[in-house]
Amino acid sequence: MLKFILVLLGILIPFFVQFSSTLAQEETEISISVNIDLELWKEVKEAAIDENITMTEFLEEAIRDRLAKGQD
Repeated sequence: MLKFILVLLGILIPFFVQFSSTLAQEETEISISVNIDLELWKEVKEAAIDENITMTEFLEEAIRDRLAKGQD
């Protein structure tokens, strides 16, 4: 899990962000495209399935957890 977070947040530079300005009630979402190790992506996909959550939910939770640790 930590390896995934480090790859996602620290090593994936450069990355491409495509803004899709999707407004849903009070939320704003963007679509992003990143390059990630295939085996790591498979692990993430399996973990999301095991937790019965979407990939988006899994990634958002991982990012929020990482950001919260940075504030400690």
